[in-house]
Amino acid sequence: LAAAALASVAAWRLGDLHGAGDLRPYLLLQGLPLAIVPLLQWQHAAPMRERVAVAGAMGFYVLAKFAEGADQPIFAALGVMSGHTLKHLLATLAAALLAAAVCGRGERGWRRHRAGTC
Repeated sequence: LAAAALASVAAWRLGDLHGAGDLRPYLLLQGLPLAIVPLLQWQHAAPMRERVAVAGAMGFYVLAKFAEGADQPIFAALGVMSGHTLKHLLATLAAALLAAAVCGRGERGWRRHRAGTC
């Protein structure tokens, strides 16, 4: 997926240099996991706690994308933080939810968490 993402950006840039940049492959790679991950969780009967964590992370990701698109209006409204900064904070919350879900898997995960090693 990382190689596909790089290829999509390279294809956009090459096209852009020739006056025909197309971001659709890049946008597809950003949006496709929002459909595929829940499908895989359902297919493999992921625990409800992990499903909720992924749903929360996806929610923060979607909010981050909106914040990115509203960079200037958010800065105008808040005066101290731009949409770009807010995007990074929301994306960090998404990653933290996923890390907590992975860290908390099973009894061993709980012990690691309590010991501060996870």
